[in-house]
Amino acid sequence: MAKDHLIQLREFLVQYPGYSKEALAYIEEEFSEAIFSYAKPEILAQIYAELGMLDDGENIYKCFSDVILSRYPAHYHMLEVGAGHFPVFAKYIDLRQQELGTGMITAYDPQLVTERLGNIKLHKKRFTYDTEIDQFDLLIGVSPCKATEMLMRQAIQKQKEFFVALCGCSHFEEQHKEITNSYVDWEEYITEVAFSQIREGFEVKYEVINQFPVLSSKKVR
Repeated sequence: MAKDHLIQLREFLVQYPGYSKEALAYIEEEFSEAIFSYAKPEILAQIYAELGMLDDGENIYKCFSDVILSRYPAHYHMLEVGAGHFPVFAKYIDLRQQELGTGMITAYDPQLVTERLGNIKLHKKRFTYDTEIDQFDLLIGVSPCKATEMLMRQAIQKQKEFFVALCGCSHFEEQHKEITNSYVDWEEYITEVAFSQIREGFEVKYEVINQFPVLSSKKVR
């Protein structure tokens, strides 16, 4: 680990002091080692991405922002659910929208460590079934974890397009506890939920991008 990366980390943590004591302790303990891990914890991967420490193949946030901006209009008002501590994915989208002079992105997460970042509309709160989404064109989740099903069902109910890169966890809600709590069953289940939007006049796609299972939908025009 280069010394300048540790200096960059200290500067980053001074600039964004919103991490909890537990999160700070974890970052300081694992920062130098986790960069060599195949599966990097999100809390560190976001920092690595912001500090320019990831190559193109490792930076899933840049990868998915590029994919989304190639598939959906930049003028969309996008909503990222489960943005994590530092919303680097939303930052990539925002930078491109600012460059084009169009569009907007909003990010929700109760663990956000900054109140201001570019033109992103930041909400330090949980996304729930009561969250108003009428103003959004596209709902996005990059490993949104427990919010995955909620995001998808909200998009389907309100007839919004969605793009979700699934995390590697199984997230059956309490009402689905009778289903075997395995990842294979979970992926099968959530894929079925996603494809139900076809009935509402949407194209729904399952694919693997950068080793992440991805579910997405677009209105049939």
